[in-house]
Amino acid sequence: MVQSKSCMAGCAGKTARVLLIVFNILFAVCGVTILAVGIWLRVDPSVVQLQELVNLDSKNPNLANAAYILIGFGGFMLLVSVFGCCGGIQKSRILLGLYIACLVIIFIGQITAGILAALYKTDVEHTIESNLLGVLENDYKPGRTKYTQPWDYVQVWLHCCGVHNYTDYKDIKFGVGQMVPLTCCILENEDPNDPMPKNNTRCQLEANQTVAGEFLKPLGCLDGVTNAIKEYDGILIGVAIGIAVIEILGILLACCVCKNIHSEKLA
Repeated sequence: MVQSKSCMAGCAGKTARVLLIVFNILFAVCGVTILAVGIWLRVDPSVVQLQELVNLDSKNPNLANAAYILIGFGGFMLLVSVFGCCGGIQKSRILLGLYIACLVIIFIGQITAGILAALYKTDVEHTIESNLLGVLENDYKPGRTKYTQPWDYVQVWLHCCGVHNYTDYKDIKFGVGQMVPLTCCILENEDPNDPMPKNNTRCQLEANQTVAGEFLKPLGCLDGVTNAIKEYDGILIGVAIGIAVIEILGILLACCVCKNIHSEKLA
C-alpha cells in the first residue's frame, strides 16, 4: 500500500514536471513574441517615424520607451522560462523558488500595467494630440525634412492627413496651387519619399474647397493612430489573458514540483 502511494506520488511528480516544462516552452514563445514586437517597434520605418513625430514636441520619448519596455519584458520572460525548465529538469527547489518569485512579480506587474493603461489612456491620447498639433502648427514648413518626413511616412502608412483632417494645413504656405502635402492625396503608390497622387490637381482643389472627395484623404492621423490601436486591442487583451493563465498554472505546477521534491528527499 505504501509502495503504491509512493509510486503514484512519483508519477504525479513526473507529470507535474513535464507539464511545467511544456508551459514554460509556451511562456518562452510568448516572451519571444513580445520581444519581436518590441524590436519591430524600433526598426519599422513607419512606426519609427510616428515615434519621432510624437516625440519632436515632447521631452519624454514615451513611444520609444514602450518599445524598450517590451524588449526588456520579453527578454525577462525568456530568462524566467529557463529558470522554470531547468528547475523542473534538475529538480532544483532553488531555481523553482526563483521561478515562482519571478512569475509573481510579472503577474503583479501585468495587473499594475493594465490599471495604469486604463487610468491614463485619455491622458496619453491628449498628449499625442497635443504633440502632433505642436509640430504641425509650430515647426512644419515645406523643405524642413526633419518635420515633413515623419508626417509623410505617417500619412502614407495610416492613409490620413493632418492631425484631425486636411484643414490642419490651412495656415501652412506651400507652393502655388498647393494646399496640402502630396501624401495627403490618394496615392497610386505607397512610397512616402516619392508620393504619386492619382490626381494632384483635383486633390488640391478639394483641399481648397475644404471638401474631401475622391482624391483627398478625409481621415485625420490622430484617428488613424487610434484606429490602428483599436484594431489590435482584442489581440493584445487575449495575449495578456493567455500569459496570465500560463503564469498562474506555472506557479501552481512549480509549487507541486517543489512539494514532490521535498517528499522524495524525506522518503
